[in-house]
Amino acid sequence: MSVTNSFERNTDYEVVVTARAQNTYITKESTASFTTTNDYPVHPDIIVLEAKLITPNSQYFPGQLNVTFSEELVNFDIEKWVAVDYEITNYSIYNSSVSSSVLSEENYNALAANKTGYLLIEDNGVVYQLNYEVILETN
Repeated sequence: MSVTNSFERNTDYEVVVTARAQNTYITKESTASFTTTNDYPVHPDIIVLEAKLITPNSQYFPGQLNVTFSEELVNFDIEKWVAVDYEITNYSIYNSSVSSSVLSEENYNALAANKTGYLLIEDNGVVYQLNYEVILETN
């Protein structure tokens, strides 16, 4: 029997198991389906301290998302940054925070309505998920 552990996250799989009786060589098949989860482990130490969505009429960083961490960014790598279901790929990195570029109106409105997101970080070879809830801020 061979089993692999290289399943993709959030993917549907179908497995066919064939059993054969040793003496009679009669076979029976059974099919099972399953879906892998999209969950990553929670980091034991690093957390998101704050996630601010700056309102478009603000003086500083209008329409941007700023996320502050409990650790300095030199201690881990950001693998992926997601706001609602949109991946943020253009951002600036600071000592212990990241700031997105100005979000499109569609993405800003989705985040202002849903107020959730996550970051995938890599720390010592392990990928962790850091969830956050957004607060709206005007400055």
